[in-house]
Amino acid sequence: MAAMAKRSASRKGQAQLLCRMLRLFYDKGWVAGTGGGICAVNGPKSVLMAPTGVHKEAVKPSDLFVVDRRSGAVIRPPKSRSLTVSECAPIFCAIMNRRSEDQDFGELSRAALPVRARGAGASEDKGRIIRTGPRYKQIGSVMHSHALSSVLAADLAGDRDHIVMEGLEMLKGIRGVSNQSKHAVPVIHNTSRERDLLDEIRRVLENPLFEETFCILVRDHGAYIWGEDIWETKRHAEVYHFLFEAVVARSERNQSSLPR
Repeated sequence: MAAMAKRSASRKGQAQLLCRMLRLFYDKGWVAGTGGGICAVNGPKSVLMAPTGVHKEAVKPSDLFVVDRRSGAVIRPPKSRSLTVSECAPIFCAIMNRRSEDQDFGELSRAALPVRARGAGASEDKGRIIRTGPRYKQIGSVMHSHALSSVLAADLAGDRDHIVMEGLEMLKGIRGVSNQSKHAVPVIHNTSRERDLLDEIRRVLENPLFEETFCILVRDHGAYIWGEDIWETKRHAEVYHFLFEAVVARSERNQSSLPR
């Protein structure tokens, strides 16, 4: 009984924390206009997920859906029948399943989400990005941003399928990355519906070039950012959004310095 009560309290706290993060992300301009979303593990096989098409700063714990972590199917809807589960559901689950393969989330605490790593750092050899850093498999939370900076950062890819961030101290805020790293962030094309991004998302998650990355940029749309729990997702979101702004500002500065 005591263990059950503890798990119930943990899940209630998890729901409150998700809503708190949505308010914070709204204040930063990342989930304005009812866009964006967030999810986090809710137990061994389920995920708490925000609804779609609602003002994210006003979402309450009672508005959250409980979905199956593997399939994305709704296990328990909120009481309000007017709410619809996030269109990001299959994408959130794909990220959590691919980067958490064969793992089980028995608890909600950071201590219960162990980090598996191999190696450290990153380097570049004759223009090739060499991945020597840790590959992390435990993902406990994903957020979706509609920030302008993420859209502008994706534009920098041009015809390529990624951008490379380097020479910035804030890179150290991404787990396993240093300020000497050449950090590759994938960029995919947008679609008319969120669920139609799924094949491209899966392709990126299978690509070893991006195994050290906690972010996917979607052209003309936004970004998906994740971590081992809500707090790491928050940190990664803050770091990546800083990096988006930095690479865009540097690009604009370099363009303005060209001879006319």
